[in-house]
Amino acid sequence: MSLTHANMRSLAQHCQEACLKLIFGENFDGPVWPNQLNDKEATIGEAIVGEHGLLKHLETLVGSTGPEANFFDRSLAYLEALLKADGPGRFFHSSLQVDPIGVCKHLLMMRDDLIMHGWDGKKHSNQKKLKDFSEVELHFFSLPGIPERLRNVHKKLNRSTKQIAEVKVFDRFDSLTPLWQDVLQCLEKGGTKVNAISFPTEGQAKKTDLAT
Repeated sequence: MSLTHANMRSLAQHCQEACLKLIFGENFDGPVWPNQLNDKEATIGEAIVGEHGLLKHLETLVGSTGPEANFFDRSLAYLEALLKADGPGRFFHSSLQVDPIGVCKHLLMMRDDLIMHGWDGKKHSNQKKLKDFSEVELHFFSLPGIPERLRNVHKKLNRSTKQIAEVKVFDRFDSLTPLWQDVLQCLEKGGTKVNAISFPTEGQAKKTDLAT
């Protein structure tokens, strides 16, 4: 029996929904050790995703896909920004003269972490380091990394998100960065089921063959 157009659309919708049941862990973009998921076997319609994987799904959902920058390219752009903002009064000045590449990578990771914790790149404090980061930000021109992309997704998550049926969170919710917490809360408000994967209790852990 041949499929009608209506049946084809229904089948495609069903497949799409099945593929959008996700298991999320911040560090799951690489290989995942099976026992971390309580010996869970592969299941049709579920995917294991890390930060990058879930972000790609969310960008597709809100229609904000675009070119991406890798850490190396962003580091070169950030080094240029550091050199332009540098001066004897900067907290990173002396270290930058000694090891510009190493300092650049370290400060870029610090800068990204600040954004994941809610910083918008502007001056909001008399704190010396934050002021200096704000000055560097004025010279930082690069394709967006994960922090900027996730912040952009968060701003646009004001619609139904039922295309993503469920997100099972492997990490403890309070261990996620605030920006990821906000995004998951928006997904839940939009109709996505957001559930934590249960961890073994202390009593259950003692039953393993590694117990002493």
